[in-house]
Amino acid sequence: DHEGIPAYGALVQRDSAGNITQITSTNLNAGGLKTAGIDLDARWTIAKTANYGTFGARLNGTYVTKYDMTLPDGTVQQSVARTVDETGSPLNAVANGGIILRWKHQLAFDWKYQNWGVNLTQNFQSGYHDATRADEDLEKSVTPVRVGAFSTWDSQVSYTGVKNLTVRVGVKNLFNRQPPEIIGLGNYFQAGYDPTYYDAHGATGYVSASYKF
Repeated sequence: DHEGIPAYGALVQRDSAGNITQITSTNLNAGGLKTAGIDLDARWTIAKTANYGTFGARLNGTYVTKYDMTLPDGTVQQSVARTVDETGSPLNAVANGGIILRWKHQLAFDWKYQNWGVNLTQNFQSGYHDATRADEDLEKSVTPVRVGAFSTWDSQVSYTGVKNLTVRVGVKNLFNRQPPEIIGLGNYFQAGYDPTYYDAHGATGYVSASYKF
């Protein structure tokens, strides 16, 4: 029954007794999304030196100022850095694609010397407001739980001393950081943490090699 939704009310015709006499079925853009933000990609390089090699750094990040999703009933959900709206209802944006973080970046440092290369990368995301948690004393939900900022570091060493061959050895989540606890609202099969940004393997080592013919 779409009688109470202005966007659809005109499509339903009723008689004087309130019975539906006609429904006009048509294609309709029933929702919308407005988003805005800033993408940042900055690079720094220190010129190659004979004694110390080449040093470089890169910052690649995104700052989201707006992510407003309009639902079919006309409700607008402001979805940046939160998982529920003002009434405590889950946000559709989070359920469909994950948390819309205010800021996230990768900060990488590189060093290359002769046949050796070393990379250290930080993966960072800002904090956000999670769902409300019930207060046993008040028997109702209270203010949203705050999830703090989170970052991990990855490291990799590469060697190119053999012609056409590159060997890499690295560790993801170098310091074995554990993810912050979240409520999750049943959006994911995993419970207690967000699998869209955290790998449950924790600190993980790897070795890879590539050869060009």
